[in-house]
Amino acid sequence: MADVVGVDAITSLQGASRSARSYAFLYAAFKGATSTDAAIRDVVDCLIPFIAAYTNQIPGRQVELTNVQDFLRNTFGFDIPLYALEQLIPSLRAQGYIEYKPGVKIYTAIAKSDGFAVAREEIETDFDEIARLLNEYAEEVGFAESPPSGSWEEAIIRFLKPDEVTPRAKFINLRNVLLDPRDIETRIVAAFIQRMEAMQPERYNKIVKIFMGILVEDFLSGVSEVGEIDRRYPLIMFYDTSVLLRGLGCSGRLLRTASDELTRYLQDIGCAIHFLPGNEAEVDGVLSTIVNVKDSGGELEGETADAISRGEVSFDAIRLLCSNFVNRLAQQNIFEFTQNTFSGTSKHQINERAFSKYLLDESQRRGRRYGQQNRDNDASYLGTIVRLRGDTRARDFAASKYVFVTANRFLAIASREFPGERGPTDARTVPTNSPRYASSHDCMVAERSKDIT
Repeated sequence: MADVVGVDAITSLQGASRSARSYAFLYAAFKGATSTDAAIRDVVDCLIPFIAAYTNQIPGRQVELTNVQDFLRNTFGFDIPLYALEQLIPSLRAQGYIEYKPGVKIYTAIAKSDGFAVAREEIETDFDEIARLLNEYAEEVGFAESPPSGSWEEAIIRFLKPDEVTPRAKFINLRNVLLDPRDIETRIVAAFIQRMEAMQPERYNKIVKIFMGILVEDFLSGVSEVGEIDRRYPLIMFYDTSVLLRGLGCSGRLLRTASDELTRYLQDIGCAIHFLPGNEAEVDGVLSTIVNVKDSGGELEGETADAISRGEVSFDAIRLLCSNFVNRLAQQNIFEFTQNTFSGTSKHQINERAFSKYLLDESQRRGRRYGQQNRDNDASYLGTIVRLRGDTRARDFAASKYVFVTANRFLAIASREFPGERGPTDARTVPTNSPRYASSHDCMVAERSKDIT
C-alpha cells in the first residue's frame, strides 16, 4: 500500500513550503486522489480536508465561517470567499464534521479522525531543494541579491500566484544596467522553471502540481458552482486576444495545445465560443506588427518571439495568418459575435473610464506595465460582457450566460476586485457579480465539469 499522509502533515510546516504542499494537496483532492470514506463530489468539496483540520481543533465550539476563512488563509494561504464556504455547510454536516444546534441556531464542531489522505508522492514537492537550485541559478546569472519576495521559496509561490503583491525594492545595478529587482526576480524564476522542464522533468512536474492547486483555489474564489448547461441556451464564451493568438499557434506548441484543449472541453460541455470585433482588430494588429517588425529588421519580444526562437512557429506561417486568421478560427468553431451588444445600456453600463483608471492604479501598485490602449480595450470588453449579462447575478458558472476567457490573470483579478471598492451597485459601477474571467489553463475546470453534464 502506498505511503499516505493527511493534512496534518502540512500544518506542521512553515512558510512557503507549507503553501507549496497545501496547493499540491488541494490539487490531489480536486483530482479525486484522496483516500477517504467521505467522497469529494464537487469542486468546492476539495476544501473539506482543510476545514476538517480546523473543526478538529475546536470540538464542541461554534463554527463561524469568518473564522474558517481566516484559518484557511493563515494556515494554508487559501483566499476563499464566504459564499463558497456557505455551500459546504450541508456536506460538512452530512459527513459529521459539524452539527446544528436548533435551540441557539448555531453549528458546532465535532472532533473526527482525519479520513482524508493522499499518497505522499502526491504532495512531495522537493520544495526546499528546488528553492536551493533556484538560488544557485540566480547567482549563476549574476543576481546575488536577496529577492524582493524575501526568499526564493516565496519567489516561486509569487510567480505561480501573481496576484500576490511583491514588495517594492530599490533598483539595482546588474551588469551595468539599472533594473527593477521585481522584474529580475520574475524573469529568473521563469527561466529556472523552463530549465527544470528541460533538465529535471520530475521536479518540473512537482512545480506543476503546485500551480494546478493554485488554479483550483482561483476557481473557488471566483466561480463556486458548476451546474448543468442547458443545450438550448448555450453558455457564450468570449476569447480574449491572447487566447485567440495562442489558438492560432503564434505562441508555440505548448500554449497551442492548452488552448486547443480548453476549446474542446468547453465545447464538449455545451459552450459556444466567440470573439468580439475589438479582439479581431487586436489580433489583426498584432499579426501585422509581427510581420512589419520582421520586414524592417526589428527585434520581437514576448511569447511569439520565444516560439520563433524555438522553431515552433515561422514568419511565413504568421504572414499567411494575416489575411486568413478568421477562417482558421472558424475551422475550430470560434466565430465573431455579431449580435447587438448595446441593449440595456443605460441600466447596465459600467464606468469604463473608471475601470481603465483602476487598472492603471493597480498595475502601478503591483509594479506592472499596462499600456493605455490595452487598458481602454479591456475596460470596453468588460463593459460589453456586463451589458450582455444584464440582470444575471448567478454564481453558477453554467447560469452566467456570458464569460470572458483571458490569459491576463491580472485583468481577471482586477475585474473581481473593482466593484468592492466602488460601493453600492448602480449604473456607473461594475455589478457585484461581474463577469467571470478564466485563465487559459482553466481547461482543468471544464474537464471536471464533464462529470455532471
